[in-house]
Amino acid sequence: MPKKRGLKKQGTHLRREAREKVSAAALEHPDFGARRLSRFLGNEGIEASEASVRATLQKLNLHTRELRLRLLEERLLNENIGLSENQQPALHKFNPCLRERLLESHQPGLLLIQDAVDLGKLKKIGPTFLHVAIDPSCCLAFAALAGSADPTASIAVLKDQALAFFCKDGIAVLGVVAGQGVVTSAGVDPGYEKFLKSQSITLTLPSAGDQPLNGFIERFERLVRKGFLADALNSHAFQDFESLQSGFDDWLERFNREIPLPGYPIMGRTPIDAFRAAAQPKVAQEKTYSRPEPEPVAAPLPVAIAAAPSALELRAHKQYEWKPGREIWGFRAVNAVLVCLLIYFSWVAASNLLDARLQEEIVGSGPAVKPAPVSAFDERRNKGRSLEGYRVVWGRNLFAASGAANQADRREKITVDKVALAGRDVGLKLIGTAVANDPNLNYAIIDVAATREQEIFREKDQVGKAVIKAILRNNVIIETEDGRRRRLTIDDEMPNNPRTVHESPDSSAAVSATAAAPLKIHENPAIFQVPLQELAPSLNHIRSALGDASASPQMSTAGPNVFHVGSLEPQSILLRLGLRTGDVVRGVDDRNFENPQDREILLQRLAEGGELSILIQRRGQLQRLKVLIE
Repeated sequence: MPKKRGLKKQGTHLRREAREKVSAAALEHPDFGARRLSRFLGNEGIEASEASVRATLQKLNLHTRELRLRLLEERLLNENIGLSENQQPALHKFNPCLRERLLESHQPGLLLIQDAVDLGKLKKIGPTFLHVAIDPSCCLAFAALAGSADPTASIAVLKDQALAFFCKDGIAVLGVVAGQGVVTSAGVDPGYEKFLKSQSITLTLPSAGDQPLNGFIERFERLVRKGFLADALNSHAFQDFESLQSGFDDWLERFNREIPLPGYPIMGRTPIDAFRAAAQPKVAQEKTYSRPEPEPVAAPLPVAIAAAPSALELRAHKQYEWKPGREIWGFRAVNAVLVCLLIYFSWVAASNLLDARLQEEIVGSGPAVKPAPVSAFDERRNKGRSLEGYRVVWGRNLFAASGAANQADRREKITVDKVALAGRDVGLKLIGTAVANDPNLNYAIIDVAATREQEIFREKDQVGKAVIKAILRNNVIIETEDGRRRRLTIDDEMPNNPRTVHESPDSSAAVSATAAAPLKIHENPAIFQVPLQELAPSLNHIRSALGDASASPQMSTAGPNVFHVGSLEPQSILLRLGLRTGDVVRGVDDRNFENPQDREILLQRLAEGGELSILIQRRGQLQRLKVLIE
């Protein structure tokens, strides 16, 4: 048969000159996707499809907008390239701090940028303003939330957080650049300006052409909205302003110490790491730019610290105290282990005391026994312990074993082979049974033809128009409406010699009769083919689907060293291998399973591929499945 001709796949390989054009266009227009770049190059006379542009960007590691802007920022900082009209707004929007490159501050404390940002009316909180001060040399942030833009909150941020922090390292704050949120329409607040003069801090006001927000303030506001408010507004833990401020203090601590900030100016370091790298403790700072000399004030910082502590000041000092982290979990784990040991030894002591008292009550008073020269432990180890000493154990009957055994002895003896087999007119088919010492724990899995479902029944249950009288190994005795008894049996139950058994699973006659009936292996003529590339990702699913057969109804004939196939979904790979729900896997190729670890042999054989055979037991019959994995 002639092969059908399909459409030829368009190539995605471009020449070197075209790849360079794609790279240059991607950096020139960082906001363009592959489709827009293809159209742009087409207008420039370069033939490049959307697929070829996407493949080229993938090879050049420029397939996302962030990667292109990162490369553009790196070239700007290292090579000092000029930015075009398309590159500059995109790069400044991506990293607003690049707008403030002319604002030089190479040491902590030389300059602080302060502003008040309106965060809007938050749910359950009300109007909220962010008062923040940032050191541009290391991006270290000091901030607090308030219900208004009152400059008093900005003064508290400077006094209780910024000055207190820098004072510990002997660093003086020399200047503050105020934003438009701090400066009202009436000008600078007199109290704010007076506080700065008392600390010999030079105030710089924004000019008319400045941006609404400083670049450092804008980036910090984005991080607050995305990293804190997005989760806080959806949490039930923050129901009032006080709880919101407490959560914000914890987030601000993590921001300064744990969150790395990529790009300009600290290039992927955390603010506290950048501060430690740039700070010079115990060395007097020099002013690096010209401004009016402040009037000398004797000991300005001690005056600020010696002021009456406010609520914000106490919270600021508490913020920089040591807080237990992972260490506290180690202490808690050790305490939990000690508590568990204490409970265990207390239980052992109480149990020994109770056993001694019960033994005295049962044995009664007797002649005095001369104490042995050796310890009680050595006496029990060398001479053993009399059965009378265990009367306490069986007297308690902890597992109700004696009651179950007596109940089993009192049950009616049934000769299984003397009960006639039930015909198809009953509409019932026995799938499997599970029996135990206690008859109340016996159950049978029966396929009901009327409902077309397999259900679990116990003794005295109504199934169809019959009542279950007894559940034996591989047999179920039912009583029909006319009072006659009939027997349901599994397909592989072949009655050879008449035998009389109890309803207890400990009957040796039932076990020997089952073991004496060897099963014939039926060769399945079908060959199940599965591609190797589809089988390899499903090995974990196969491992979980092959469960221990100890809970399977076919345990009596299959033995303990097999695996039971659980419920399979229609898309399961095991269905394509020929397995069905309820099958018991007995071996692979010419090797029978002998221990639970043989499941890995089957998985390894499936992973190797080729021709193999799987020995299974299905409804009491042994079958050999032929599988071809290519």
